[in-house]
Amino acid sequence: MKDSAMQRFRIRCTRKHIVLVAIVCLAFTGLVMKTHLVQRVHCVGVLGDRYISYVKETEIVFPTETELMGYDYNTLGCLYEMYTRTLQYHCRRVRRFGEIPRRGWYLCLDFLKTSPINCTIVSANPAFDERSFVKHIQKYCDANYKILNNIDFGKTTLIEEIDVVTFSVTKAGDFDKLKKTLDTYDNNVRQLLLEIRPWDRSLSEVRNLLSSLEDLSRRDFKLVWFDIPYNCVPFFNNRESSCISLSYVRVNSKLGQFLVKTDTRSLVLPSPEIWMEFSRIEAVRSLYHEYLSTVQFHCKHVVRMGKVSDGGWDVCHDYMFMRSPTSPCIIYSFGIQNDFSFDNDISNTYGCYVFSFDPSMGVSDHRHSEKVYFYNKGLYNKETVVKRKNTYWHMDSLDGIRKQLNHVQTPIKILKMDIEHSEWISLKQIIDTGQLRDVEQLLIEFHGNGDKAKLMILKRLYDIGFRIFWHHKNPYAAFYDDQIARSRANEISFINVDFLRQQGTLLGLDALINN
Repeated sequence: MKDSAMQRFRIRCTRKHIVLVAIVCLAFTGLVMKTHLVQRVHCVGVLGDRYISYVKETEIVFPTETELMGYDYNTLGCLYEMYTRTLQYHCRRVRRFGEIPRRGWYLCLDFLKTSPINCTIVSANPAFDERSFVKHIQKYCDANYKILNNIDFGKTTLIEEIDVVTFSVTKAGDFDKLKKTLDTYDNNVRQLLLEIRPWDRSLSEVRNLLSSLEDLSRRDFKLVWFDIPYNCVPFFNNRESSCISLSYVRVNSKLGQFLVKTDTRSLVLPSPEIWMEFSRIEAVRSLYHEYLSTVQFHCKHVVRMGKVSDGGWDVCHDYMFMRSPTSPCIIYSFGIQNDFSFDNDISNTYGCYVFSFDPSMGVSDHRHSEKVYFYNKGLYNKETVVKRKNTYWHMDSLDGIRKQLNHVQTPIKILKMDIEHSEWISLKQIIDTGQLRDVEQLLIEFHGNGDKAKLMILKRLYDIGFRIFWHHKNPYAAFYDDQIARSRANEISFINVDFLRQQGTLLGLDALINN
């Protein structure tokens, strides 16, 4: 009898524990889902016209001290985001040196002296170990690497010209050290690689960050690239980041030679006759990865739509509000994987109609939100049914989908494709049928390591007007080949300059000079 009572007690306790664990799991899942589904106002919407009006051709206009004191926290945070994501100068060759997830930097090769000429690198970055960065950069120049200790700040050195300074801001007072470092070398610095990890998020601290960025602008440092390490993204808030890595070049230096870049050419793929003769697969792969790391078009305002980490995409804001008054803003988003953050963000920010497609989710066609429509269908080179993961997926070509949705004559503002290797077979058919003529921006994650067939697709994209304005190496597919950081998943953002010319909306110098 006693044993039976004890057994019933144990059963009740076990049930209570199971219920408790279930409640905790549900609460945890709800919290995670809330962070994924939260409807936020993007900084483009917060700042409005100021997002562009503060930035001229290559100059940034900073708010006055009185204006800064009058702004609320949200506006100040968005100003900081805008200034750290606005590219003031067109660097045509941006390369990653060091590890991709974090322990590395993006350099502008246009301003970097190449081997056998020595290049001088001064490091004031205690935030992470730079050994892989130094090792990788040796391929390009015989680097003279100097670590700047605390006791060295402000002291005169024998080094008159510095190719690269790396610096991390992790606590109050670090920006003062940066200013002393630049003063030490009389501002004779070609490139500044700066990681900022704000130590608090108070109003005064954001104002100090903006003032420090203004100081860099006064010293003629122009932002050419930025990177947001994935390990800086909070798990419960994937729309923000606790740090950012910035790459600056000095364009207007006291030293005349800083005005002349070492190489200003973007890499353009040679004719197929040339690479078809390549006998070594390594040469083909090298050309493939080099091409996906070039920048052929200067988009000043690169904004992230959706998650900061994997799932979000970078678009060129310069052209997002330019649209025909008689044609709606249409966006096609292929590859969702239960993540609508990009689709929701771009719909809420620009008022576009988003048509989302994914056959892998097992979800029927439905209206996801006011202007976001989901279809249980995938992109391929023809209408078919394929078996994947013990299920059957309905697939169709882009022209077939446009006919079904009555969008044959409607330009597509953005075509996004993250479809796990199917992009190659789909793109060939899309190009063959002329479906990209009225596509303004093309966002694709290219999978694989490169071959001649893939180079042919990239060449054809270039020939019909698509220019790379942004690239990002997915750190989850990173590898290193001959001291070069590469990835088997490259997120590439193109803009269609031929379509922009036809519309009469190509801006600035790119309207006159374009690869």
